Amino acid sequence: MYLFIAKSSKRGRDIVVTAQEMFEQLGWQLKQNGLKIIYYNPNYNEILEFDKEYEEYYVENLGIDMSTLKAINKQCKELGWLDVD
Repeated sequence: MYLFIAKSSKRGRDIVVTAQEMFEQLGWQLKQNGLKIIYYNPNYNEILEFDKEYEEYYVENLGIDMSTLKAINKQCKELGWLDVD
């Protein structure tokens, strides 16, 4: 399992890691395209696309491990697609 590294503020408090930072720490590259957020993993030739218009995400050639699933869930949460209790 991958541990995501949080940044620290000047006051010594941890700053929440964004979905983009989580994906980047896992080796993904961000490519935005209008209403779509596209991440590409060149190490495995994988594509993960978030469609903001239809509130869906698509995967291509992707085996999802728990670290990647956490990043996917974080992205969905940041887009407002998940109910937050």
